[in-house]
Amino acid sequence: MINKISFKDRVIFTGFVSNVEDYIYSSDVILCCSKHEGIPRTVVESVVLGKPVVSTTAAKIEEIFDEHLLKLVKFVRIPDVDNFVFFVEEVIKNIESYKKLQLKFDIKKFSYERMVSEYLDFYKL
Repeated sequence: MINKISFKDRVIFTGFVSNVEDYIYSSDVILCCSKHEGIPRTVVESVVLGKPVVSTTAAKIEEIFDEHLLKLVKFVRIPDVDNFVFFVEEVIKNIESYKKLQLKFDIKKFSYERMVSEYLDFYKL
Protein backbone atom coordinates (compact mmCIF):
# COMPACT_ATOMS: atom_id res chain seq x y z
CA MET A 1 0.00 0.00 0.00
CA ILE A 2 2.88 2.38 0.81
CA ASN A 3 4.29 1.82 -2.68
CA LYS A 4 0.86 2.20 -4.24
CA ILE A 5 0.22 5.63 -2.72
CA SER A 6 3.80 6.82 -3.39
CA PHE A 7 4.82 7.11 0.28
CA LYS A 8 7.82 4.82 -0.12
CA ASP A 9 10.27 7.66 0.58
CA ARG A 10 8.26 8.88 3.63
CA VAL A 11 7.55 5.65 5.56
CA ILE A 12 10.23 3.40 7.04
CA PHE A 13 9.53 -0.13 8.26
CA THR A 14 12.20 -0.89 10.85
CA GLY A 15 11.27 -4.51 11.55
CA PHE A 16 13.99 -6.06 13.66
CA VAL A 17 16.45 -3.18 13.50
CA SER A 18 18.54 -3.23 16.67
CA ASN A 19 19.41 0.47 16.75
CA VAL A 20 16.31 2.51 15.97
CA GLU A 21 17.40 5.81 17.51
CA ASP A 22 18.41 7.36 14.16
CA TYR A 23 14.97 6.57 12.75
CA ILE A 24 13.25 7.99 15.82
CA TYR A 25 15.26 11.22 15.71
CA SER A 26 14.40 11.78 12.06
CA SER A 27 10.70 10.89 12.38
CA ASP A 28 7.70 13.04 13.20
CA VAL A 29 5.43 10.23 14.42
CA ILE A 30 6.20 6.67 15.57
CA LEU A 31 3.69 3.89 14.87
CA CYS A 32 3.56 0.65 16.86
CA CYS A 33 1.10 -1.75 15.26
CA SER A 34 1.95 -4.94 17.17
CA LYS A 35 -0.92 -7.01 18.54
CA HIS A 36 1.18 -9.21 20.80
CA GLU A 37 4.26 -7.28 21.91
CA GLY A 38 4.71 -6.47 25.59
CA ILE A 39 6.53 -3.16 25.97
CA PRO A 40 8.11 -2.23 22.65
CA ARG A 41 11.49 -0.63 23.13
CA THR A 42 10.76 1.73 20.26
CA VAL A 43 7.72 3.21 22.02
CA VAL A 44 9.67 3.80 25.23
CA GLU A 45 12.61 5.35 23.38
CA SER A 46 10.30 7.51 21.27
CA VAL A 47 8.56 8.97 24.31
CA VAL A 48 11.88 9.56 26.03
CA LEU A 49 13.01 11.45 22.92
CA GLY A 50 9.77 13.46 22.86
CA LYS A 51 8.25 11.91 19.74
CA PRO A 52 4.49 11.27 19.54
CA VAL A 53 3.48 7.62 19.24
CA VAL A 54 0.37 5.86 17.97
CA SER A 55 0.23 2.39 19.48
CA THR A 56 -2.05 -0.57 19.96
CA THR A 57 -2.99 -1.38 23.53
CA ALA A 58 -0.76 -4.46 23.39
CA ALA A 59 2.02 -2.11 24.43
CA LYS A 60 1.89 -1.94 28.23
CA ILE A 61 3.16 1.62 28.27
CA GLU A 62 0.45 2.75 30.70
CA GLU A 63 2.18 0.65 33.35
CA ILE A 64 5.44 2.60 33.21
CA PHE A 65 4.61 6.15 32.08
CA ASP A 66 2.83 8.72 34.17
CA GLU A 67 0.07 10.99 32.81
CA HIS A 68 2.62 13.60 31.83
CA LEU A 69 4.51 11.26 29.47
CA LEU A 70 1.35 9.57 28.24
CA LYS A 71 0.46 12.84 26.48
CA LEU A 72 2.75 11.63 23.71
CA VAL A 73 0.97 8.30 23.22
CA LYS A 74 -2.34 7.73 21.44
CA PHE A 75 -3.73 4.27 22.11
CA VAL A 76 -5.77 2.48 19.47
CA ARG A 77 -8.04 0.50 21.77
CA ILE A 78 -10.09 -1.12 19.00
CA PRO A 79 -7.73 -3.20 16.81
CA ASP A 80 -8.91 -1.91 13.48
CA VAL A 81 -6.99 -0.36 10.57
CA ASP A 82 -9.46 2.52 10.16
CA ASN A 83 -9.18 3.31 13.86
CA PHE A 84 -5.39 3.28 13.64
CA VAL A 85 -5.44 5.61 10.62
CA PHE A 86 -7.81 7.96 12.46
CA PHE A 87 -5.35 8.34 15.36
CA VAL A 88 -2.36 8.74 13.03
CA GLU A 89 -4.16 11.54 11.19
CA GLU A 90 -5.10 13.17 14.51
CA VAL A 91 -1.47 13.17 15.66
CA ILE A 92 -0.24 14.54 12.33
CA LYS A 93 -2.81 17.37 12.43
CA ASN A 94 -1.57 18.32 15.92
CA ILE A 95 2.14 17.69 15.40
CA GLU A 96 3.12 21.25 16.34
CA SER A 97 1.47 20.94 19.75
CA TYR A 98 3.45 17.75 20.42
CA LYS A 99 6.68 19.54 19.56
CA LYS A 100 5.88 22.24 22.13
CA LEU A 101 5.38 19.81 25.03
CA GLN A 102 7.99 20.22 27.74
CA LEU A 103 8.31 16.71 29.15
CA LYS A 104 10.58 15.53 31.91
CA PHE A 105 11.66 11.93 31.96
CA ASP A 106 12.66 10.15 35.18
CA ILE A 107 15.03 7.31 34.32
CA LYS A 108 14.65 5.94 37.88
CA LYS A 109 11.22 4.62 36.94
CA PHE A 110 12.97 2.09 34.71
CA SER A 111 15.43 0.75 37.24
CA TYR A 112 15.74 -2.98 37.82
CA GLU A 113 15.48 -2.34 41.54
CA ARG A 114 12.06 -0.75 41.11
CA MET A 115 10.88 -3.60 38.87
CA VAL A 116 12.00 -6.25 41.35
CA SER A 117 10.48 -4.32 44.25
CA GLU A 118 7.11 -4.07 42.48
CA TYR A 119 7.09 -7.80 41.69
CA LEU A 120 7.95 -8.66 45.29
CA ASP A 121 5.23 -6.31 46.55
CA PHE A 122 2.71 -7.80 44.14
CA TYR A 123 3.40 -11.35 45.27
CA LYS A 124 3.82 -10.21 48.90
CA LEU A 125 7.29 -11.75 49.14
